[in-house]
Amino acid sequence: MKSLLTAFIVIASSLLSRAQNTPSETDLSAMKSGETVVFDGSGHAKSKGLEFSIKVPKSWAMKEGGTPNIVQKFYNENGTGSVQLHIISRTLPSPSTPEILENLYSEPAIRNVAEQLGTSFIRSSSSAIDGEPAGYCEYRTEKGWMGGDFCTHGCFFIVCWETTMIHFNFVVGKKGKTDEQAAIEFAEYLPVFRAITNSFVLKDKRK
Repeated sequence: MKSLLTAFIVIASSLLSRAQNTPSETDLSAMKSGETVVFDGSGHAKSKGLEFSIKVPKSWAMKEGGTPNIVQKFYNENGTGSVQLHIISRTLPSPSTPEILENLYSEPAIRNVAEQLGTSFIRSSSSAIDGEPAGYCEYRTEKGWMGGDFCTHGCFFIVCWETTMIHFNFVVGKKGKTDEQAAIEFAEYLPVFRAITNSFVLKDKRK
């Protein structure tokens, strides 16, 4: 009887702990514990021939991209939350070299990409994804961006292989939320974004 009571207390405590977690804490825990799904972009019509995979929390809904360059879209909280991930592929005019990548990931170049997307640049930094040099940018948007009627706060990671660029764009924002709320939620979710990006596996480099 005592062992059953102990087991009940442990289960109840675990459920209560999960109920008290914020969406970002729940998603980060999922990434750490392996409660994820693997999206395999290998052979996808929009992957530009690149073979790769990436993991997201099981609770994230997946939808097809609506443009030729958006490989896949993901939405947190089973599609009802305020966080989105767009995996975007683009073809480079020539094979990437260390010199080209150094320029591509420089702050002026990253700032230019952010401005071309119609966003307000905040900061950038160099990074690494699956051992490859990468770029990072944080940005915000005003109401009206991409037809939305709310502000967003987001970031993107860029990594290249030969003639293909993969762009992981994370956006936080939802109707009814203020710019300040989006910025706060972005800060809470940034560790999740990094965990998802770090799960990226570039299969081509292992051939």
